[in-house]
Amino acid sequence: MEEEKFETPPKVGFRDKKLNREIFELLGIDLFFIFMAGLLPAILGLGLGGFLKSEYLGKCQFYPFLFFSGLIAFNVLKLLEIFTQGKVDCIAHDPEQGLLNFSWTRNPIKLFFISLIVFSLLGMFSAYKNTFFVGVPQAMFPPETKNNIVNILFSAEPAASSETIFFTAIVMSGLFSLVLYFMRKKNWELNKGSYFVTIIPLSLICGLLWMGFHSLAYGGQDVALWATFMFGTLGALMTFMLNSIIPWYVWHFCNNAYVSMNSLYGDTSILMITLVINLIIIVPFIMITIAKRKKKM
Repeated sequence: MEEEKFETPPKVGFRDKKLNREIFELLGIDLFFIFMAGLLPAILGLGLGGFLKSEYLGKCQFYPFLFFSGLIAFNVLKLLEIFTQGKVDCIAHDPEQGLLNFSWTRNPIKLFFISLIVFSLLGMFSAYKNTFFVGVPQAMFPPETKNNIVNILFSAEPAASSETIFFTAIVMSGLFSLVLYFMRKKNWELNKGSYFVTIIPLSLICGLLWMGFHSLAYGGQDVALWATFMFGTLGALMTFMLNSIIPWYVWHFCNNAYVSMNSLYGDTSILMITLVINLIIIVPFIMITIAKRKKKM
């Protein structure tokens, strides 16, 4: 039985439906990350008292560099991927080019909310065990305010968006594009088997780079470097397998948010917050699914 090969993307033009979908998804991801990394911190800081102390801005000076360099690289690589017929690889949201290509992974909204359910439950479990994949370094905590929502969200953003988009666009997409280049030079086939074999060592390299980045950026404040390495490795592997930036971003956000929650609330409160979040997601999803089935009948 022959292994399934990855199809070469067809030529695209401005009237091509696939191109329109790719551009629409790219703009959607751009707007989402601009909101999470830029507008949300500004709203929290200016509107809810997060910027009462100037120290916070000093601690987060490098996040704008990470975010904008990552966002620019992300858009340039994605456009190059589209117009060079896949000769450059940009990991944005293309599960059909990954190993886990299902209807719910192809839909970015479904994938986002499913990821939120999974990683909020993982965050709750980590809070109970008081063991997190990555501890939030002190440099990422904002000055204390009386608003716990501000404290929690500032522990997650702009760090989660900035680090994830920078690492995915520049490091992961860059490494995988180099691998594709050398495979073409050697006339090697890229099928699902060779894809899986390729992403294992790439994920380990990404884990080492992720650990090194956190060690350099935050000094000795990131206590468990082994856990940081595992977070980077598993996050990279998940991203390569899905060919989507969404799940790792959600995991990153939830991890940071639950680390902060663990210092502010007891286990019972964290359980209730997690249940409320999941009910808000699951109940409408069930109602929409039932409504769609009734229309088909």
